Amino acid sequence: MTYYDLGHGFRFEFPSTWMGRKIELADPAGSSSIIVDSLFATSNPRFYVSGGARVTGAQAINGLEWTALAWPDGRRGYYAYRDGVAIEFVAMAYGKRRAPSAAALATLTQILSSFSFVDDRSRLDRQLAALRTGQKLGGLTIERIVPGTGGFGGTVGRIEFAGRLTLTGNVHLEGTLRSSSGYFFDSLDNASRPLIPHVGCPEETAGPPSVQIKFSNQDFAEQQFGKHAWYNGKATVVVDNFSETFYNGGAGAFISARLVAVIDKKPIPQGELAVRAELSAARCSRDSKAAQHGGG
Repeated sequence: MTYYDLGHGFRFEFPSTWMGRKIELADPAGSSSIIVDSLFATSNPRFYVSGGARVTGAQAINGLEWTALAWPDGRRGYYAYRDGVAIEFVAMAYGKRRAPSAAALATLTQILSSFSFVDDRSRLDRQLAALRTGQKLGGLTIERIVPGTGGFGGTVGRIEFAGRLTLTGNVHLEGTLRSSSGYFFDSLDNASRPLIPHVGCPEETAGPPSVQIKFSNQDFAEQQFGKHAWYNGKATVVVDNFSETFYNGGAGAFISARLVAVIDKKPIPQGELAVRAELSAARCSRDSKAAQHGGG
């Protein structure tokens, strides 16, 4: 199978018996996994140093220099850096095992032999660098581009937009009586989805991406939708102060917007929610099985 990370601009191959997802591969026996860490950096960060790894050698494969790594707890891995992207593969064991399985180490060798960087134009940092203030994306105009902070947990960049949108979709509040994650907006209808600015890899999706918009003014959102331990409703809302933040190692953008007004709202009945939950569970089961046969 082929694993693509178009946002960071690389690909590699792994056995079809392994389960692949965005940042991890798991072997069929369930005894080991291979973690995939990637990071944008203007200079070589060598982030394995702070992770306690010991350098055990170096290996040149397909024109790329790999640093071989070993950890006191038995993990083994390889690290490389080229043209603004740092990449690390770490094979680790589950349970009482200290060392990765022979299958994991063989897969790690296969990954290195098939690894290659892909067209830089697909990379998220290249796409952000190409944007300009005043450019129109979706139904909004770029007002400000904030450079990223770098590092793990840091940002690749943030885009702030001028303009106001009227959107129809679902409003959620997921939390408990003690705390809540806040109101957010998703499941946009067909007329609303194209209005959302999209920066990403066109190969990853054939149409407008699925989005989740967190309301930046939660107090006002609570006034509009009420205080609940949990909420799900259909609504048409007006938002502005729209921004997208892209995190290193993350997939997609964290999107926030200020809730200006609620034009229409209707809580979804509990019976309908139960049906949707069953459909969602079925989709998750289907996607889980499909993930066993494809890359991230």
